[in-house]
Amino acid sequence: MRRTFFMAAVGLSLVLSGVAWRANAQTSPASKVQTATFAQTSVADWQAGTLEGLLVTNNSDGELRLDQTATQGTFTSVAHEVPFVWNAVSAHWNFDLPVGTSLSLKLRTSANGTEWREWQTLNVAQILAEGEQLLGPIGVEAGSRWLQYQVDFASTTQPAAPSLQAIAWRFLDTSSGPSLTDQLNRAPAAFGGTTFTRPPQVISRTSWGALPGIPNLLPSRPRRIELVSLPLNNQADPPTMLRALQAAAQAEGGSDLPYQFVVDQAGNVYAGRNGFPASNGTIRLALLGELTDAARTGLGQIIAWISEAYRLPQTLTVLGGLDVEQAESIRRTADQLTVRKRLTFVESNTRDYNERIMLFNPSSQVARTIVTFLPGQTNAVRREYEIQPGQRVNIIANEIFSDTFNLPIEVSSNQAIVGDRTMLFANDALGESGISRWSRTWYFAEGDGTNDRTSLLSLYNPQPSEVVANLLIMPTDGITATRQVLLQPFTRTQVDLSNNNPKAFGLRVAATAPIAAERTVLVGPTKGGGFLTKGAIAPSNTWYFAEGATLDPFVTTLALLNPNPVSAAITTTFMTEEGSTFTRRYQVPALARLDVDMREIVPSPQGVGTMLTSSQPIVAERTSYFNGGNSATNSMGAAEPDYVWHFAEGRTADPATEFLLVLNPNQRPAQVTVTLGKDDGTTQVVEYTIPRTGRISILLDTIDPNLQSHTITVASNLPVVAERTILIDNTSGGGGHSALGTPER
Repeated sequence: MRRTFFMAAVGLSLVLSGVAWRANAQTSPASKVQTATFAQTSVADWQAGTLEGLLVTNNSDGELRLDQTATQGTFTSVAHEVPFVWNAVSAHWNFDLPVGTSLSLKLRTSANGTEWREWQTLNVAQILAEGEQLLGPIGVEAGSRWLQYQVDFASTTQPAAPSLQAIAWRFLDTSSGPSLTDQLNRAPAAFGGTTFTRPPQVISRTSWGALPGIPNLLPSRPRRIELVSLPLNNQADPPTMLRALQAAAQAEGGSDLPYQFVVDQAGNVYAGRNGFPASNGTIRLALLGELTDAARTGLGQIIAWISEAYRLPQTLTVLGGLDVEQAESIRRTADQLTVRKRLTFVESNTRDYNERIMLFNPSSQVARTIVTFLPGQTNAVRREYEIQPGQRVNIIANEIFSDTFNLPIEVSSNQAIVGDRTMLFANDALGESGISRWSRTWYFAEGDGTNDRTSLLSLYNPQPSEVVANLLIMPTDGITATRQVLLQPFTRTQVDLSNNNPKAFGLRVAATAPIAAERTVLVGPTKGGGFLTKGAIAPSNTWYFAEGATLDPFVTTLALLNPNPVSAAITTTFMTEEGSTFTRRYQVPALARLDVDMREIVPSPQGVGTMLTSSQPIVAERTSYFNGGNSATNSMGAAEPDYVWHFAEGRTADPATEFLLVLNPNQRPAQVTVTLGKDDGTTQVVEYTIPRTGRISILLDTIDPNLQSHTITVASNLPVVAERTILIDNTSGGGGHSALGTPER
């Protein structure tokens, strides 16, 4: 029985029957795409060409087949002139291909019919092997007007012979429109939920000159990813070829391109078919040309983003054109580009501070990590690191950018790393972990413009367009104030909240798009001390603090912010080292802040942890002033306890003294394991028992007093809260900083 195969645009599963091919030309006024066809189907058509080792029969109104005495043969067509200059062509053919036989196809082009370019062999082997698959359009060199083709016949099992009944060519001129040399607009992919992995920058359909398309009529949630490889002549322009692919698809009855995204050899990503991203649960990608390193990166970025956006496994079904190793290399690239952790450090300043970033990989896999320094909208500098399991890297920012005031930092990694930052200056040090999530809203309970204190709000806009941030300032007296700040793309903006605001206050930031927010408070007559804290993205009904002391020389206060339009009833429970508790209740008015001095509640000088519960969601911070008010540490509370906490930074060597504070808010003792990770790759493990409703203060210097740097992991059988404080002894009376750990969840 005869098997019939048809070749046309890749990915269109169309069977053409009863089509009479005739030479014609037409122009689409809207798209300015010209098409023409040239068909050979009859005895006269075959006899007009040159035959070697072939026979022409009357079967099927004209059939070309291998002579039974020959093992190979060639048909060379007449030269055909197209009525316009064209840049792409597709072919359709009907043939018989018995076992042990083969066909191959070549074409060449000319601008004038006398000077011909080299023969181009078309890759039809896989198409023939897979049955009803389609090929084309094929890009050709600029200026082509003439076509000539050859078909080679071969047989290794005589008398079996391949035969050709018809071949038709469709010529396309899609040169009218944008080219890759034009400034093609790129924008993030327009669908999918919020992801750590940034959406790819996509060249829009309008930008590459797409024809009008019909949206998918039956959209569905993506469930799988497919990839097909499309040939691209080295001379062809990708946008021009995209228009040819689309025109060919629509000429054969399709509504649009059958791909959601197309990636070219340079790694450019193009928007594909019009409409919702998936049909029948499938996201279809196409590679236009060879799998270069840039193309692999482009495909990997799309797969990484789609997999995260729709929670898909990073598996890839390859429909043709790529081998198993190539497909696996794309999958590996997608895994490397998937951002499983994103950190942002907003307050970064190598002009006034000695700044260090510590990145710790607590996972069991190598963390491929990219650190991007952003000194303004341009001149971003990237550094790439491979952080081994259980290890960390120390990055000295001043060695990368010196004397730079505005230097926000973005960190992305394919593993759940932990990041801390230390900024040394004057008498003190600022320290805080990285922000792991951008948000439209941020809250701070602490802010101060009184006496010798200055509060600076740092806002980073990670978006490609301007963002407006609206500030609501809520002081202790309840008289609110507002400000509006315009944030430029990929830039940090710093706002001095102390100007004309000589009060203690809390703050809400509401932005028109997700941003990152941190606040610095500088203290003392020379502003030589202070603290740095990242904001809370939402209020909470519970807050926990492991750090707190009423011992001299510390003055420790709680700042409680009620951002609600009604008052909040708050219960404060202080927990000691022995497990005893002290409870106080407070009422915080609407849109106001209340300060609580721990010395007024805790009966004797000692260290305490704190648990807060509130009838309304509130925000809470703890601040400890010392050195005569010229130094301070601060921490935002933990909204909930956890089983595992990590710290990327630690130091016990002089002039530092380091404390680890762990709070157990449970009604039974907690068994806690503390692991110090040293720079030489070794670890030291110590176990502790914390009484119920109690806390423990661990002087890490007693474990090892000579650690220049180390990591900390706290693991517990019950959910606990862990903070770390580093005090620095210096000739000016000392300083230090505190930080809440990063939970593993």
